[in-house]
Amino acid sequence: MDLSSLDTSKVTSMKAMFDYCTSLSTLDMRNAEFPDIDGYYNMFGSVSSNINIIAKDSIARDFIQTRITTCPSTGTITIAN
Repeated sequence: MDLSSLDTSKVTSMKAMFDYCTSLSTLDMRNAEFPDIDGYYNMFGSVSSNINIIAKDSIARDFIQTRITTCPSTGTITIAN
């Protein structure tokens, strides 16, 4: 899913945003930032265990990695070139 143009600058909650997206295999979030996110419970609940997520930088990667490992999924998170 291409979310590379997703503007998250005013987002404060991503609670269950991708919950039950069991067919999601790739998620391009290369422009997403997460500075004001305080609601993220089950953000990646029930996504595919082999999901590939593209993140903007190491800060975004670490944010996503922390949220995805609290769910049954593990996936791979890469930093965009």
